[in-house]
Amino acid sequence: MSARTRECRILPPTEGVSAKDWYKGTAHAVLKNKDFIYKGNEDDILILSGDHIYQMDYRPMIQFHRKKKSVFTIATMPVPMHEAHRFGIAVTDNSNQIIEFQEKPETPKNNLGSMGIYVAKRDAVMKKIAELAHDGKHDIGAHLVPSLIPEGRVYAFPHEGYWRDVGTLDSYWQTSMDFLYPQKSNVDLHRWNMRTNMESTHLCLRPPARFEKSAFVTQSTISQGCRINGKVYRSILAPGVVVGKGAEVVNSIVFDDTIIENNCRIHHTIADKNVRICQYSELIPTETNCPNDMFPEHLTSGLILLGKDSLIPEKSKLGSNCLVYPFVKKCDWNLKTLKSGCSVKTSRYTNGEQI
Repeated sequence: MSARTRECRILPPTEGVSAKDWYKGTAHAVLKNKDFIYKGNEDDILILSGDHIYQMDYRPMIQFHRKKKSVFTIATMPVPMHEAHRFGIAVTDNSNQIIEFQEKPETPKNNLGSMGIYVAKRDAVMKKIAELAHDGKHDIGAHLVPSLIPEGRVYAFPHEGYWRDVGTLDSYWQTSMDFLYPQKSNVDLHRWNMRTNMESTHLCLRPPARFEKSAFVTQSTISQGCRINGKVYRSILAPGVVVGKGAEVVNSIVFDDTIIENNCRIHHTIADKNVRICQYSELIPTETNCPNDMFPEHLTSGLILLGKDSLIPEKSKLGSNCLVYPFVKKCDWNLKTLKSGCSVKTSRYTNGEQI
């Protein structure tokens, strides 16, 4: 097939008349796109997850799948044992055949994690997915894989290299930090030949980053249009970020056009676009590490989150797991000191939904 006849098509969830028409699980997402899947004459299909960071040549996995005459092949690699409960865990024999599969187990039998990358025998797997859907079972890891194992020919393909599931805030932050240490983490966007689309994001219209005499930057990524007067350590700054004189940014991810005014201290913070952090504010994780009051299952690792277009008043202090909702303004702040786990909302939000 020539390059001119290839295409990349995005298949987003289609909105239906009610919530039941949306994807109910990973297997259901595949089933809902069966018309596209059956458009071609391929015997095998490749199913990928959209929230993972990795580099992989899929050809060896497809060859492995066909050599084993597998019905369903799962890319796997060891994960840290303390994180194994977050993944599907494969138990294999000496031939890499999967004999048991645990989906996010409380007590994992090992640490061989599913990468959420699959090669499937199209007709057999689509038939099984349809059967499971009839019984209200819609997930690949929890339902499809266990139903295929007794029939045999489900295999684990071993993968080596960098891979991380960024389905949690902590893993997203950690992956971002990995980008800053390519020699240590083995993730190198330059070597992977990854490039930002300068035109569609209008980055080509931004001036070069500007570093004043008082600036100090180490082990960080500084984008076009940034103006640095303060100190930046181990952080990622998107286009247009301003760091004021005497300010300090450490282990943080700061998105487009955020302004950090003079003499602020920002540690372990993820700030969305167009945030303004007024002078003398301190956003530093504290020793007390209470889960966030609004999202106790998601914001627990000590990060501080600032929503889009929010404002942090001068001399504010935020501790671990604090959350500032999007569009928060000065009038929404009752206290300038947020203890660990506290949140600030605006009247534009009710029960976490924007109105």
